[in-house]
Formats: sequence, C-alpha cells, structure tokens
Amino acid sequence: MRKRSRKGIWITVAVIAVLGGVALWYWFGYQSIVNSSEFKSETVHIAFVEKERGIVHFLRIDTAKRMIYSVKLPEFAFDSELNRGMNIENPMDVLSFVEEMLGLSSGYRAYAVVTDQQLAELSEKVLGSAEQDVENFLRLLARRDAKLTDYCTFKKWVNILKPESNMTPGYLAKLIIEARRSAIRFYEPKTITEKPIKITVQGRTYERIYLDEDSVNSVKNDVNR
Repeated sequence: MRKRSRKGIWITVAVIAVLGGVALWYWFGYQSIVNSSEFKSETVHIAFVEKERGIVHFLRIDTAKRMIYSVKLPEFAFDSELNRGMNIENPMDVLSFVEEMLGLSSGYRAYAVVTDQQLAELSEKVLGSAEQDVENFLRLLARRDAKLTDYCTFKKWVNILKPESNMTPGYLAKLIIEARRSAIRFYEPKTITEKPIKITVQGRTYERIYLDEDSVNSVKNDVNR
C-alpha cells in the first residue's frame, strides 16, 4: 500500500514538474516578445516583397490610431517628384522609397522577400488556409482571434520567411495581433503606364512604371491624416 502511495506521489511530482517547465517556457517566450522594442513601438513598418509576382506591399502599423495602412506597388515603381525608383533587389531601399514618397518614418522596420510557396506555408500555419497573396492574408488575419499558443509558435513562423527576411517574432506578433484589433486600409496608387518603360541614362537602361502623382498625394494625405 505504501509502495503504491509513494509511486503515486512521484507521478504527481513528475507531472507538476513537467507542467511547471512548460509554463515557465511559455512565460519566457511570451515575455521576450511583448517586451521587445519592435512589439512595444507605436509605429512599425514592414515590407513584403513578392518577387515572383513583381509586387511590393508596404505596411505601416500605427497603434495610436489603431490603423494598418497597406500600400501596394509594382516592381518598377518610379516617383517623378522624387526622381527616384524602387529597387526590390534591396528590401531596405523599398522601405526608404515608400517612406520618402509618403513622408513617413519609423525606427522599427522589417522586410520579408517571399515566394508563393513561403506565403502559402505561413498562411497555412497561421490561418489554416494556403493563401498566396499578401492582401488576402491580411484580410483573413483581421478576422483571426489571437491564441495563447501563438507566443510559442511565432519563432517557427518567422523561420518560414527565411533566408531573405529580417523579421523577428516581435514584428510578426505585432502584425498578427494588431491586424485583429485595428482597421486595415488598402491603397494602390494609380500608374501612368501599365507596363514598364525602358529608359537609358548615361548608358544604363532602367525599367520604370511611372506613378500618378495625384494618386500618390491622395494616399500620402490619407496616411498622414
């Protein structure tokens, strides 16, 4: 009888130890994300570059306004007012191009250059459906409730976006959580030309899709309102 009692006690102790370990692991994971600088920042900029489609999605998360602004641009976007084009081969240039064009700034900036397969895998894990379009992904995120288990899986989800990404669990958590409790506005500035125009400057040939300045200014005014 005593042997059985002792065995039962040790089983109980083992179960408590395991549960305590899991709780501690979750707590540390949760704390590392919610206390990260990018997660606590009032504004965050994220660029998703869909290379296969030649599309860029610039996201501005503004927690003070409870807004997410999503700006969609073609690969060869060129702003005549700035006399500057966007280079999707350099994701940080994508961020600075849109920031300059719209008069925005943020100390926290992240990017992910994604294939259709990566985006489908990420959305399958997060949403349960394989979306291959960032805009659809965002629309579905807005209807998704955050789960406590998310904090245990943000790191795994971020790894899906590698190698061409500097996203951290804090950035992804910021996007997923704010998408649910913020309004999302989608913008796609008009272009003067539908297809790229080839321009030769000092012996070098560039492809440009000229953006309509009135359309750009309309987006700029709305985002900065």
